[in-house]
Amino acid sequence: MKNYILLLITLISFQSSAQNRTTYSKLSDYFDSLAVHNRFMGNALIMKGTKVVFQKSVGMSQIEEKQKHTQTDIFRIGSITKTYTAAIVLKLIEDKKISFDTQLATFFPKIKNAEDITIKQMLQHASGLANYTNEEEFETYMNEPQSQEKMIERIEKLKSDFTPGSKHEYSNTNFLLLGYIIERVSGKTYAQNLEQYILQPLNLKNTFYSLDTTSLAKESSSYVYQEGWKKMPNWNLDVAAAAGAIRATAKDLALFVRTLFQSDVLEKSSLKAMTNFEKSFGLGLLEAPFYDKKLLMHGGKIEGFHSQYFHSKDDDVTFVILCNASNFNQNQIAIAMASAYYGRDFSIPSMKEKKEVTVPMLQLKKYVGEYVTESFPLDITVSIKDEKLIAQATGQGAFPLQATALNRFEFSTANIKIEFLQTEKGYSRMKFSQGGSRYIFNKK
Repeated sequence: MKNYILLLITLISFQSSAQNRTTYSKLSDYFDSLAVHNRFMGNALIMKGTKVVFQKSVGMSQIEEKQKHTQTDIFRIGSITKTYTAAIVLKLIEDKKISFDTQLATFFPKIKNAEDITIKQMLQHASGLANYTNEEEFETYMNEPQSQEKMIERIEKLKSDFTPGSKHEYSNTNFLLLGYIIERVSGKTYAQNLEQYILQPLNLKNTFYSLDTTSLAKESSSYVYQEGWKKMPNWNLDVAAAAGAIRATAKDLALFVRTLFQSDVLEKSSLKAMTNFEKSFGLGLLEAPFYDKKLLMHGGKIEGFHSQYFHSKDDDVTFVILCNASNFNQNQIAIAMASAYYGRDFSIPSMKEKKEVTVPMLQLKKYVGEYVTESFPLDITVSIKDEKLIAQATGQGAFPLQATALNRFEFSTANIKIEFLQTEKGYSRMKFSQGGSRYIFNKK
């Protein structure tokens, strides 16, 4: 639910070579290696059309009970809930119960800039609404029951991050409020809308929405690695609601994603609006750039759960990663899965820790700035946090950079390498490499 890291996925051009047992066997070994080295526990699945062509379960759903993962396990999918929420809003628009231009002030006039914020801006993270999960107060109440009234009262106190419509910035607040609006315009609960518009028509029997700490049968617990896996407490899900409270199996999630983008769940005009991207933001989904393809995707993080889906509309293939214990970058796993499917080579990562080079602060400051290039759709901002360099692509989560030389850095879990290049203007260029792809960025 909180901001998750969505790194750039840049693969060499996809080839339509047939999948074979060898590549999937290697992918299976890849997951086994992650599990053995305490990097990942969970389920992964690849679906071509409606046929599952690869699935893998590693680790435990309940460590205390020594309960091994199976493909029927249920996971909290966090912010992936936003794609479901966006689909429900679009159905209500089709039913003429609301419109893209409906103002937030219609429902919550006391929220900052409510009269200037539209439903579409909220769907596309262009509202300027501050992210309530980023507030220090959030961790004081996330495990306790919260009423809508109390959550709205908190949001009314938040400042605006930017003028509505002027930019895009991920905020859970948009979708928490959209869930409340769904209930007001429909006269039904969010759960009833989810059932009416998605679960029943798509026959999804293993997707659930409830707003308490109670675990379902076959539901995984989540863990964080602290010299061993430590169990995370459950959030009370009414603090996530329409922004992050859905639970599902890997196959149910894959079926929802595939059906949403490949059938008539939505009218053509609604689906077109949903997948019309601005700065990589669609309506309740994001765009992941590849060399010559762009995938529809969303990720989620809640408690110790990490989740991602990717879907190629052209190839009708869906990738799902559901993780209840992560000590590894999910994006790198997605690259391995896509590589296996498309017949590309990929490596099982080395788990050896590299010694970090110490770079003086004065030198680090020379690299700070916003970097752009016409050959890649996203800009990359480099900044300093806790005396370390971090990088962040447009609309995505930040990731740390480890120094390997005075001007060379990497984020090894996603196979990202960055080299800052000196010109007559100082360090004004940056070479970005990932997965065999290379780009030269210029500092603004």
